Amino acid sequence: MIADFLAKAALAIACGGLIGAEREMKRGDPGRIASQVVTGIGFLGAGTIIQSRGRVTGLTSAAMIWVVSAVGMAIGAGYHSIGVITTALILLVQFGLGLLERHVFGRCVFYDCQVTFDDDKGHTRRAIDQALRLTGRSLESFDLKRSNDHYVVTLQYCDVHPQHKKFLNDLWRLNGVREIRPLR
Repeated sequence: MIADFLAKAALAIACGGLIGAEREMKRGDPGRIASQVVTGIGFLGAGTIIQSRGRVTGLTSAAMIWVVSAVGMAIGAGYHSIGVITTALILLVQFGLGLLERHVFGRCVFYDCQVTFDDDKGHTRRAIDQALRLTGRSLESFDLKRSNDHYVVTLQYCDVHPQHKKFLNDLWRLNGVREIRPLR
């Protein structure tokens, strides 16, 4: 069994080596190789970008896939120092912007709250949906339940940033909103 495996592995290595030697003698066009990398990375990058209910995520991940492939191509082409310097710059920017973002903006801390409202022929529901859309979300993305003569929806809100807290005040001002109750 082991002898059989070793024989098959040796044959696969020999065949791969012959094909690689043939390709090495022809010296493929580096431009063609780079274009294939760009095509493949474009496909992978597009796959990381997700659009759902008006929100787009994955753009930073897609950009990082592109830049890492560029570093790999630079190193593969023999530009080792450029690859290392670019990697250091990327890490510096990522780390520096992360610190700046946390220092200036802080991290959102989300809590759930229940909003109870009268539907009044869909007016309040549309007004709540409009307020949510200003924050990049929609009422469709939340669980809306009917309870007797009113509706109840559980929403998430950020309790750190003033512009996010304003969202709750905007909801209170809507006609038909009966109650906004934090669920802590």
